[in-house]
Amino acid sequence: MLFSLMEAGLVRKHISSGSYLEPEIGFSRAVRVGQFVAVSGTAPILATGGTAALGDVHAQTFRCLEIIDKAVTEAGATMANIIRTRIMLTNIGRWRDAARAHGEFFRDICRMGPEGLISKHRDRPYRGRQKFWIKVKNRSHPAMEREL
Repeated sequence: MLFSLMEAGLVRKHISSGSYLEPEIGFSRAVRVGQFVAVSGTAPILATGGTAALGDVHAQTFRCLEIIDKAVTEAGATMANIIRTRIMLTNIGRWRDAARAHGEFFRDICRMGPEGLISKHRDRPYRGRQKFWIKVKNRSHPAMEREL
């Protein structure tokens, strides 16, 4: 049986990053309902609106994680509460650059085991060793090397 959040006594809290795309696309950086927080896909956007660290996968990944950290904190949680991440790369060969930034945030946090890596064809799993990377053929903006 479906019921409304109000009937269940749950409050829905939207967390905005201030991105000009939020109202245009119709999303929030994060949403908290009860004890659960969901974070939307995150691109390496500067506070001023441009793309961060052109061509630098590590710095772009780090910027995404900073944005996520801010949203999660505003939702009343911490990065230690995150149980799964997915990283999408246009060049899977640069996964170590993204992994280094990921490790800087999560090295000391025990998380759920990673998901399978997905190639640009979502119906054919990538057979590589890295388990939480997604290779994408196209991206939302040519300067963005990764998205979380």
